Amino acid sequence: SITDSHFDSELKTILIIHGYTDEGDAAWEDANVIAVNWKEGAAQINYFKAVANTRVVGAVAAQLIKDLKSVGGISYSNVHIIGHSLGSHIAGYIGEIIPGLGRITGLDPAGLGFENYDVTVRLDPSDADYVDAIHTDGETLLQLGLTSDVACSHMRAIDLFTESINGDCTFNSFPCSSWSNFENGQCLH
Repeated sequence: SITDSHFDSELKTILIIHGYTDEGDAAWEDANVIAVNWKEGAAQINYFKAVANTRVVGAVAAQLIKDLKSVGGISYSNVHIIGHSLGSHIAGYIGEIIPGLGRITGLDPAGLGFENYDVTVRLDPSDADYVDAIHTDGETLLQLGLTSDVACSHMRAIDLFTESINGDCTFNSFPCSSWSNFENGQCLH
């Protein structure tokens, strides 16, 4: 139960949501960190069944956050959801259900099953007050095929995000309105 736990409503609450075929039992920092383990829903032979399961997981996780607000006293603006791959879109579903979330970070959001779909079924900038994403896999799985290179670059987003928090390296970024503008060198200033 929330009231009988070590949960501290004064601290930031972070939900970490894994992606396809992964699981959520890894060790995380000592804080209000909740690892959403949807291993059974993610470990589908048919990828599109896992895609369909993201909506259910999003609804259940949203209810948990609502309970943390009503029972634990958190503020939605103090919630940060970090999702990898399909977990990014679960975070988007949560943001659709709960307006006013503080932040959602998408770590290489899955493209297959979400590209060119309405914003209600994928992570988008309206899902939280601040939405950021690290993209490390520019091609779709259909274009690349299932190779170790895909898994390597897809998992790289987690390493880059971790390094941005724990490392001494400075990451520079530049706003750019389109890929063609970037290719034409119009965004590197």
